[in-house]
Amino acid sequence: MAHLAAYVTVCGGLSGKELRAAAQAESEAIGYSHPQGWGVLADGMWDALREGEGAKAVQPDVVGEALLLVVWGGSRANEGAVAVGRAGEQYADRVAAVLVRCAQDFCLVEAEHPEPLQWLDMLVEKGKRNPALLWRMAAQLPDQSVALRERATTLYEHLVSALRSSAVGGEDDQSTLALSLNNLGARLSDLGRREEALGASEEAVTIYRELAAGRPDMFQPDLALSLGTKGAILSADGNAPGSAECFREGMLHLKPLFLSAPDAFRSLMTALTRAYFQACQTATLEPDMALLTEVFPQLTQGQANAAGQ
Repeated sequence: MAHLAAYVTVCGGLSGKELRAAAQAESEAIGYSHPQGWGVLADGMWDALREGEGAKAVQPDVVGEALLLVVWGGSRANEGAVAVGRAGEQYADRVAAVLVRCAQDFCLVEAEHPEPLQWLDMLVEKGKRNPALLWRMAAQLPDQSVALRERATTLYEHLVSALRSSAVGGEDDQSTLALSLNNLGARLSDLGRREEALGASEEAVTIYRELAAGRPDMFQPDLALSLGTKGAILSADGNAPGSAECFREGMLHLKPLFLSAPDAFRSLMTALTRAYFQACQTATLEPDMALLTEVFPQLTQGQANAAGQ
């Protein structure tokens, strides 16, 4: 029962159908035989954790995370790693989110609880050649701590490698590769690995230039985003003139779509504009007033609308 409760919790909760499948699969995996069958085990867990149409994770979160360490920590860490691996194959994004919270609560300060970070490492390693699994995990890893930033960087490195090795060729594949490179560049920059960050960012920009040349309505926003990332990396490296030019180019690429559909692209245009102003001030450059004159009315209109709501 404790093992299944931990499994439900690391998955962030399960539907009734998922719970019954997990009760059978986990019972068989750990060699457990319930006297009345695994269905009774599922029913008991359903009664204990039922919420709506599913079985919820043990709450509150910190109690559920502590349960993972009690059931699967210490001498049973290997059993826990294998169980987490099975859960991650089916529910990677949910499992990663739970492990990130567990790591933040128990092992980023308390060194005697390394298991959540070890489990995250295992999931990343398990997904080295599985872009879909890595992609689902990627968004769950924040950058609040060095330990998690390093793991997110490793994850994106594996993701880029997996995408390259899968013989990418179509627009969707190229777009995913470019976005992964863009995110890798941002993560590397956060870790101070600026030369590597710039290389990844420049490759992302190169791919989006090619895609945007063929289908501007589809890929200009992605190119603008990648140019913004490159500008931020250059800024962090002390190259204010270079960063200003990247932000300006990003604004130019985004401008046609922003002017035609301002609500859809206002957030990105606002971020690029602010970064451009700051970079110009740092580099003591005169900003492109013609460009700013075109985008400012829609930016200020959006701020006025937000203030009036």
